[in-house]
Amino acid sequence: MLRAYRSSEFDEIMDGMVYSATAALGFATVENVFYVLSGGLQTGILRAILSVPGHGLNGSMMGYYLGRAKLNEARRNGLLLRAVAVPILFHWIWDSLLVIDLGLVAVLVYIVQWVITFRMMRDAVARSPYKEQVYPIILPFLRERLPQDCPYCRHPIRYIPERHRSYCDTCKRYASYRFCPFCGKDFKPFLSWGEISFCPRCGNNIQ
Repeated sequence: MLRAYRSSEFDEIMDGMVYSATAALGFATVENVFYVLSGGLQTGILRAILSVPGHGLNGSMMGYYLGRAKLNEARRNGLLLRAVAVPILFHWIWDSLLVIDLGLVAVLVYIVQWVITFRMMRDAVARSPYKEQVYPIILPFLRERLPQDCPYCRHPIRYIPERHRSYCDTCKRYASYRFCPFCGKDFKPFLSWGEISFCPRCGNNIQ
């Protein structure tokens, strides 16, 4: 992980979360081999459900603070301290609750950790210097496949993978949503590519 932290490719918070989670899951894989050999298949199943994802969560939390430390020299020492202290704290709470037979409480702590990690992921994406380059590519792709209404009659439409288009069973025609390749803005059918030369949202030339 130290090698990854020093790499020039490590240039956003999400990098830290991905690298740390990968390292943590690699450790969990080796650890699980010994637990399964000594405890059997049942132990392996329980660890696959709880312990393995738990290691990934701990790694993600560590990577979040490592990423922030990499990009914030003024607060680097404090953030590096959190990168070590926060996952250790959660791992200690988890192990302690299991030792004193409070497994249900441990599961609740596990759920809280999931929530915190998702919030960290959202923050990492919001701080990413590459989000403006990625979102315009992903959003149109998702919008075409997510449930939506027909632009003509407002009835539900369905996506047809073979044709890569959405079809309205009420109108008996394809929904011709189009998207700006720069910002992902959707254009209604009455605004086709031939009728406009620029995106009204971002101003980029789309012809």
